[in-house]
Amino acid sequence: MRLGLLLLSVAFFQDRPPVKPAGDEKALLDLANKEREAKKLPALTHNALLAKIAKAHAENMAKQEKLDHVLDDKSPAKRAIEAGYRYRNIGENIARAKGDEDLPVPPPADIHDGWMKSKPHADNILNPKFKEVGLATARGKSGTIYYAQVFGTLLPRR
Repeated sequence: MRLGLLLLSVAFFQDRPPVKPAGDEKALLDLANKEREAKKLPALTHNALLAKIAKAHAENMAKQEKLDHVLDDKSPAKRAIEAGYRYRNIGENIARAKGDEDLPVPPPADIHDGWMKSKPHADNILNPKFKEVGLATARGKSGTIYYAQVFGTLLPRR
């Protein structure tokens, strides 16, 4: 019965309407969609489960003070599967802004511009196979801010 409840809750979570992000996450989503619009690509929709996956990874990077796609032997794909996101396509952009508690947070445009200047990151933002995204930030003890942008496309329902 426990597995049935888990599957039901995952299915319910994936069917929820898109949650509107706020703050830096909203700004990063808007910037990504502006880039996609310029290339005549459909806008990404914010997905609550992908945002949860992004938040957990940003927090883990902040906790470990380490920028990496694979932490604790978990890749973006493995984190998505473990969270219950049944994907056809999955991708991830990460970044960090070093600083301390007294330094101002860099504007989201600076993070986005860095991603767009990097071919693999820009390719994720402009990948027509990606339909959804989750975004998150977390600050480490040193003051460094970690960013995670997780892209996905769900498998079709059977």
